[in-house]
Amino acid sequence: RLYVDDDLGLGRVDFMRLDAEGSEALILSGASEILARNPQIVICMEWSPIQIASRSDVTGFVDALAAQGFRFWKMERDARLASLSPAALKTLDHTDIVISRQNPNVR
Repeated sequence: RLYVDDDLGLGRVDFMRLDAEGSEALILSGASEILARNPQIVICMEWSPIQIASRSDVTGFVDALAAQGFRFWKMERDARLASLSPAALKTLDHTDIVISRQNPNVR
């Protein structure tokens, strides 16, 4: 297990930005308490299934986030967010994504 902010006792966390060269699943696993305590959290991260697969199971990672109520959006070149199903995310090439339980377009 990779320990992240769960061990630091942080309070409210609204936003998390990850670019960890494929370790994103490990980081979010280590931040499970933060994710559970902060239903409003928005995660912006680099999505690289090739890199993630070198350290974790991509399908398991997406399914675990979806089971926690997270939804997914691809960041388009013009900064718009395009909604993605968990199945579509699993097959998406390298890009940036947003993960949130609430629609980030209406904040």
